Amino acid sequence: MTLTIAPRESSVADAQELVARVAELERAQRTEDVEAMLALFDENAVWVTGGGVRLIGYDAIAAFTRQVLPGAFAGDLSVRYDVEHISFITPDVVLTGVNQEYLTADGRPLSPPQLGRLSYVWRRRDGQWLITVGQNTTAPADTADTADTVGATDVGETRSPAEIESPHADQEEAAVRSIMADIEHGFNVNDPELMMRHIASDALVVNALGAVGPLPPTPGHPAPPTIVIT
Repeated sequence: MTLTIAPRESSVADAQELVARVAELERAQRTEDVEAMLALFDENAVWVTGGGVRLIGYDAIAAFTRQVLPGAFAGDLSVRYDVEHISFITPDVVLTGVNQEYLTADGRPLSPPQLGRLSYVWRRRDGQWLITVGQNTTAPADTADTADTVGATDVGETRSPAEIESPHADQEEAAVRSIMADIEHGFNVNDPELMMRHIASDALVVNALGAVGPLPPTPGHPAPPTIVIT
């Protein structure tokens, strides 16, 4: 698989570190190593599972992982993660687009295929890359993620300690809500310019079918420069 990195001047060494971190995540899932899995998450991380369950904060992610990971790969099952795209939002905040495929224990694809399109936002803290946001999208639509059969309730008004300490938290929240309102209205009235007004030209998009990739080029959003590693 070809790995693309944007923007062009991004650190290849950092990209290689992130590929290694994704490999750690794959290994932790495959070996059902709960503690190794949880060691990859920031304390204020938000995780959306393939079943649409939103887990807010490390404690919620830990409780869910300890419940569903042990025994998940019992029998003839394995998993593979391939990093397809890395987008440097800042030098210390990076998004990785990952393709996931469940396999038999000897590496053969399942029938029907069980695929995932995963997006992780990593933040470097004290020299260590940790997941701050994770989004699992199951693809195609007829596949099932058995790890997501446990229910949970979204917490609508929870704030992280960093948000509580920020003197501008209310203004920042209002700004985000305004952006989301523009995107929602643009979608409802079929206005592409309004939908894309707040979206960076080098954004990575996961669509409803699980396809991962950059925005298609438009007059206001030209295709971003990338590094391609094969």
